[in-house]
Amino acid sequence: MTTQTAGERTEEDEDRPGRTRPPWARAVIVAVVLAVVAAAGGVLWSLDPVRSALEDSFTRRPSEFTELYFTDSPHLDGATVLVPLAVTDHGGGGATREVEVTLESAKGEKLAVDTLTVRTRPGVESRTVAEVPVHAEPALVLVRLTGRPQALHYRFGEGNAIG
Repeated sequence: MTTQTAGERTEEDEDRPGRTRPPWARAVIVAVVLAVVAAAGGVLWSLDPVRSALEDSFTRRPSEFTELYFTDSPHLDGATVLVPLAVTDHGGGGATREVEVTLESAKGEKLAVDTLTVRTRPGVESRTVAEVPVHAEPALVLVRLTGRPQALHYRFGEGNAIG
């Protein structure tokens, strides 16, 4: 007779068939793995860069499009609001774009509207600064490309741009 300490396997143990799991155990393991994968997928989908990359992989993007964006935060300089922005045409032959800049008060009243023309070249950022005179404290800057869906909003005091 041999002495066996806890946790040691003997030659007799090697001859015995291995432990088998109950039939429901595999289903539980699969369910747990699927739940973890689903939760991880949900977390990843909530991240903008991941969602954008995934959408690019299964969404057909137009071959020609125009970008409109702030190059810096709009700010008040005396009685003038300076709105630094850029327009970039992608995939086209370039064009002349009209950009409308509207300033609104905290109550939603239009304080000033200015339209400027930006000449673009394909794939090249065309920067400009809209200088809009104003006689009252603006709360909101609205920028849009005339005849296009692109628009930007900037709310003074909060320091955030929303495209």
